[in-house]
Amino acid sequence: MRAPFAALFCLCLTLASCGRVNEAESAAGRAAETAEQAAEDTVAEPSPAEAEFVGVWAPSAEQCGQGETWRITPERLATGAGVSCAIEGAARSGPGWTLQAQCTARGGAAAASVLTLTPDPTPPSTSMTVTGGPFGTPATVVRCTPPLSAAPAD
Repeated sequence: MRAPFAALFCLCLTLASCGRVNEAESAAGRAAETAEQAAEDTVAEPSPAEAEFVGVWAPSAEQCGQGETWRITPERLATGAGVSCAIEGAARSGPGWTLQAQCTARGGAAAASVLTLTPDPTPPSTSMTVTGGPFGTPATVVRCTPPLSAAPAD
């Protein structure tokens, strides 16, 4: 009498453990699907090196190639009028960028600055407005060169 009872007991234990394994596998599968969906939903923000503000700019198209050009790299903003900013951080801000920088104007002392770069809203954006930092009034500049990411490869 004990043998059939023991066999039934072992069968019940085996079936019960199978359900737990399947539940664990199912939970692991749901977690993996959730992680994959989160990765798909995340939009990669361009790095400052790929940002559309990188390039050569001027107050007007006629001033491109003359002494009034602005040169902006991921690390520095420099104007022909003597403003120089060491860019310490860049983050997307709406359609433009907010830069954390240390700026000097005409050789003066460096000051912590927050600059906002706002592109012209009509694509393709060929101009932008720079506000904040050492710029007392908003400065609008036009692109003299294509963005570095759009430059032809050698």
